[in-house]
Amino acid sequence: MPLASGCQHVALVTEDLDRLIAFYERIFDADTLWVLDEGQARHAFLDLGGGFCLHPFEFAGGSPQAAGQPAFFERGHLDHISIAVANRQTFDLVRQRLVEAGACDGTITDWGMLEQVNFRDPDGMDAEVSLPKDGEPRRFEERSMSA
Repeated sequence: MPLASGCQHVALVTEDLDRLIAFYERIFDADTLWVLDEGQARHAFLDLGGGFCLHPFEFAGGSPQAAGQPAFFERGHLDHISIAVANRQTFDLVRQRLVEAGACDGTITDWGMLEQVNFRDPDGMDAEVSLPKDGEPRRFEERSMSA
């Protein structure tokens, strides 16, 4: 039995903390638990639900790490995050909000054991919204995509 109870948070670097907070509040109804100003950096904790938080940092003077890298699997140690939702209604709502925000085109990828929508946050970080479902995992060439 695994000893961990889940993923508690992922830290990331942003060019604009307020813009990033507003995006995740608008799209995911995230709760901003706190924002701290430490002089050289501002950072926050955003509760996305299920005990999972984002911990974004904005550094005074900027950071070369703040802009997302577009090349899949060439982004560094952490390539992307996938944010799980509990049901179809929530998946459809978040997908629509992402489309309205211009963060994605709404394409759904069916991987057999989950459906996902890929999106890009305001800093250009690629991420996913995932809806787990019953099914066997599909290979990359076996996945299906729909609008």
